[in-house]
Formats: sequence, structure tokens, C-alpha cells
Amino acid sequence: MVRTLPLGWGPGMSERYEVRLTQTAEETYKRIFEEAQECIEAGDHSNSKVTLLNQLDEAIDKFIPHDPF
Repeated sequence: MVRTLPLGWGPGMSERYEVRLTQTAEETYKRIFEEAQECIEAGDHSNSKVTLLNQLDEAIDKFIPHDPF
């Protein structure tokens, strides 16, 4: 799984970076996503599985770009 996102914030966000997951991380992300999606489709948007997915996506999209190592 590869996500290409803008690097940094504000004007000049034309630089991009990629977040690449290891095979284990990708399998784990897919499992978390599928479990959260089942909850969403069932109308249970407040389920902890949905919260976990949202927090994971936020980490990938916002925190990693600021401090990748």
C-alpha cells in the first residue's frame, strides 16, 4: 500500500511524499479497515474499530509527514 500525500503545510505544498507499508503493516491495515467498514455499514459509527481506523489514518496523513523517522 502506498499513499502519496502533500509534504508539509501551507503555501508551496507541491512537494509530495509516499508512505509505504511493510507487508505485515499492510495486512494489519486492511484488517482494521475491513472491520471498521463493517461497523460503518451497520450504522455503528461510534464503534472503537472506526475510531482506531480514523486515528491510524490521521497518523499516516498528518503525523508521519512531520517526523517520518
